[in-house]
Amino acid sequence: IRLGAECIAFEKRGDKVAVQVDCSSGDKTVIGSHTLLAVGRVPNTNDLGLEHAGIGINERGYIQVDDQLRTNVPGIYALGDCNGRGAFTHTAYNDYEIVAANLLDGDERRVSDRITAYALYIDPP
Repeated sequence: IRLGAECIAFEKRGDKVAVQVDCSSGDKTVIGSHTLLAVGRVPNTNDLGLEHAGIGINERGYIQVDDQLRTNVPGIYALGDCNGRGAFTHTAYNDYEIVAANLLDGDERRVSDRITAYALYIDPP
């Protein structure tokens, strides 16, 4: 496992796979039978001008929110992938439900009440 590594190249070597990586420690070439490249998600908040509005972001670029999805600026909420509270369509929709319930219905709903369901499928199994 190479965390924080940059994949430079893949090469088939017989029945093996060779991967060249740029990393701070360990071998620069890793050889194995299979390769898993997991890139994760990075929030697309760089060009929103959040600093001009005074909205706080964390070290990973996610907009900081409380348990009701409020930012540090009154009246501004962050819903969906940009808040780092679950990068799924169903959690983004639930973010909307939480904010709508709090603003329109006076219902004190929170992210911490959410039970997130997800599954991982791989092929071959």
